Amino acid sequence: MKAESLKVALVRADIERANKIKARLPEVQKYFDQFETTLPPAGKGYSEVSQEVGEIARDTHVQVQDLKFKEKEVSGRNVDEIEVEALLAGDYAGSCVF
Repeated sequence: MKAESLKVALVRADIERANKIKARLPEVQKYFDQFETTLPPAGKGYSEVSQEVGEIARDTHVQVQDLKFKEKEVSGRNVDEIEVEALLAGDYAGSCVF
């Protein structure tokens, strides 16, 4: 009986956690919607990222030799995931983190 009571208590705790998560979903969705409005429009995105990478390169005394973008659609959202690959050259003694 004690073991069964413990199982019931664990299931109730799981249900309570799930209900708390469910209650916060609209708040989390609102946060993501707000975040998406801060993203640059698709037409300007690549140039803004290129500019930022260039600024970081200048600040860290490296040169961007090649910059590639790989686009992937994120299902269910009105956004695309962009993978950025940069080939850098320069003095790495200053150690920079990207």
